[in-house]
Amino acid sequence: MKLRLAAWLTMLIMLFGGCSAIREAERNLFLMDTTISLRVFGDNADAALTEIAERLSVFDRDFSHVRDDGELYRINNRENQTVDITDEMSDILTTAKKYAEETRGAFDPTIAPAVKLWGIGTENPRVPEEAELRALLPYIDYRKIDISEKKLTLPRGFSINLGAIAKGYASDDARRVLDKHGIGSAVLSLGGNVYARGARPDGTPWRVGVRDPEGTENDILGIIEAEDKYIISSGDYERYFERSGARYHHILDPKTAAPADNSLRAVVIVCDEGARGDAYSTALFVMGYDAALEFWREKRDFEAVFVLKDNRVVVTEGIAESFSQRNESGRYTYETAKR
Repeated sequence: MKLRLAAWLTMLIMLFGGCSAIREAERNLFLMDTTISLRVFGDNADAALTEIAERLSVFDRDFSHVRDDGELYRINNRENQTVDITDEMSDILTTAKKYAEETRGAFDPTIAPAVKLWGIGTENPRVPEEAELRALLPYIDYRKIDISEKKLTLPRGFSINLGAIAKGYASDDARRVLDKHGIGSAVLSLGGNVYARGARPDGTPWRVGVRDPEGTENDILGIIEAEDKYIISSGDYERYFERSGARYHHILDPKTAAPADNSLRAVVIVCDEGARGDAYSTALFVMGYDAALEFWREKRDFEAVFVLKDNRVVVTEGIAESFSQRNESGRYTYETAKR
């Protein structure tokens, strides 16, 4: 699952932009369990923005595991193992299973039983007993998802959480709406998911700030310049609770059903597809730094920023020239990862 936001400034990635004389439409929403900020430029900006907002409202209902009027809720509360699903649900589940396979289960949409057990982000989170976590593990396995002809078959006891891919999927959908309306410049922020469409109206790249995990919501440790890219983040400080001096964050490892415990504080993915960036940001965080770096070297079709607990910031070489250091705290050292 991803970050729940109370306000725009509390998210991991913050936007730096400018103004222009070109027609601009802007809207702020709270949907999909996060604060959403949309800025669209062009003659059809208002129409595009209205359509995107309508689509996001549909996703807010149908991809939610808690809204009882939505499709995912119906799936998770099914009576039979096989249920009819819409084209959209079939598409997002097929996409989710694809990225679960690519990441060898580090991202897994069947993590839902563990999400529910921990309750992180709810009013009553708790630390489960080890026996409870072990009992859940047989019910976390993306390979059990079977989709055929708009029908989903899922064994009893299994349920789905789309929190680690839904906003990225929605931003891909928004890109298609922008295509339809001929929009060349826009920036869409869905929580920790930013889509930088084209360049800014003045022709310069969009500037997206990476938040300092140790600072306030206004503190950043670097800026990424981007055009036609998705910049998507996951971090251990986004949503968490504390018990007896220990801190438990919301990014759960499917192999343990517990919060991922490794050397990473945050992962930022820069790529060409929102759903992929969303799934990868969670998966690479779960993998840990060494395995995540090897995955990057293996795939060769995305870039990343890794923030480690030892205060290193590692930027992959494909975005090294477009990344600017902002080390006002003086705590960070910066490295470039080579292929």
